[in-house]
Amino acid sequence: MSEPKPYYATTPFAVGGYMLCSATLLIANKYAVYKVAAPSFILFSQLMGTAIVVKAFAAMGKIECDPLEKEKSKKFLPVALIFLATIFFNMKALQYVNVETFMVFRFSTPLVVSIADY
Repeated sequence: MSEPKPYYATTPFAVGGYMLCSATLLIANKYAVYKVAAPSFILFSQLMGTAIVVKAFAAMGKIECDPLEKEKSKKFLPVALIFLATIFFNMKALQYVNVETFMVFRFSTPLVVSIADY
């Protein structure tokens, strides 16, 4: 059995893959909002599609998927709603501003958070 690669050998690929996926999804969402002009429908379709794919892979035995539990769902609901709100507002922003402006605000968010945290 081969040894796992050190983190400094795999991290650039993970970061690059994340950047590629993020940029591609941003452009795809901008195009979708431009064509459909219904950000909530686009967001619903993406979330529903993701849920269907996860359930399908779980049914095929490709991944493990825990069943929904009412108590866990109640505790996690505020986090899920906040996450959903941020994604929805991102989609609404994409509807009205160009990609460059959106990216500037998105990339400056960590700076604002770090200053506020200090």
